[in-house]
Amino acid sequence: MNVGIICDLSYDYSMCFQNYYYSVNNIFSSVKIINNINDIDDIDIIFIGNDHYKKHLDVWCQNSFIEKVNKLNIKMVVFTAETILSSCFPHNEVIQKKLERFNNLYQYVIDINDMIKLNKPQMRGLVTKNVKGFFHNDKKIDGCVFIGKYKENEYVERRKILDNINKFIPVTIIDRINNWHDYMNTMAKYRFVLSPISNGNFFALRFYEILAVGSIPIHQVLENTLSYYPIEAEFDDCIYFQNLMELKEKVLGCKLEKSHSEIWMESHIQEILEKDKIL
Repeated sequence: MNVGIICDLSYDYSMCFQNYYYSVNNIFSSVKIINNINDIDDIDIIFIGNDHYKKHLDVWCQNSFIEKVNKLNIKMVVFTAETILSSCFPHNEVIQKKLERFNNLYQYVIDINDMIKLNKPQMRGLVTKNVKGFFHNDKKIDGCVFIGKYKENEYVERRKILDNINKFIPVTIIDRINNWHDYMNTMAKYRFVLSPISNGNFFALRFYEILAVGSIPIHQVLENTLSYYPIEAEFDDCIYFQNLMELKEKVLGCKLEKSHSEIWMESHIQEILEKDKIL
C-alpha cells in the first residue's frame, strides 16, 4: 500500500501539521509528501491533516487534482481541524462542498456541531507520540500560565476567566511565543495551563500539548462537550469548567502536582483506519 500526505512540513510555528505527518509515518513506516498532481500516480491513500490550510488547499482543491484522484480510485482520508458550519467562517462551507467531490472520501471532523449536522465521525486534534517525554519539567511553578491573545475585543470572556483565576492562583499571561519548542517548554514549567474555549465546540490541540508536557489543563467546555469526549472525560488529572463559579473550588481542590494521562494521535488514527476498514 502506497501512502501519501498533503502536509506543509515547513510550518514551524506549531506542530499542528507535523503531528499528522509523523503519526501516519509511524503507522505505515513510509509516507510520501504530495506537493502536486504529478505526485499521486502510484498512491493508494492520500491523507490531509487540516484541509483548510492555504498551502494544502493549493494542492488538493484544483479541479484537475480531484478528477485525477477519482480516476485513479484513490482513497482520501481527511482530518478537518476547522469548524465548518460557522457564521464566523462562511468560506469553510464552500471548501466543504469542494471536498465532497472526492468519490472515496473518508472525512473526520473536530467540531461537535459539524459531527451532528454533517453526520461525520470524530477526529481528535492530538499530538504525535514522537514528542513523548521531551518537554517534561518535574519542578513546576505552582501557578497558571496562559499563552495566547486576550486583549482584543473578541476575547472579553477569556479576560474574565483570567482575571477570576488570578484572584486565587498566580497567572502568567504570555501574548505570543514564536517558537513551538519554547512554547512547549514554557508550558512545562507551570503546574496549571489555561485552555479556554475557541471558535467551536471541541478539544483543541492546546489541551493535548498541555498533557504532553505533564502540566494540568484548566479546560473550558460546553454543556455537551465531555459526552463526545468520553476518554478525556475520565481523566482524573484535568480540570474542566463551564463557568467562572466552578473554577475556585476545582483549582484549589486539586492536589496533583502534574498530569499523568496520555493519549496519542497514532493510536487514534490506527483505530479510525481499522474501524472504517481503510487498513
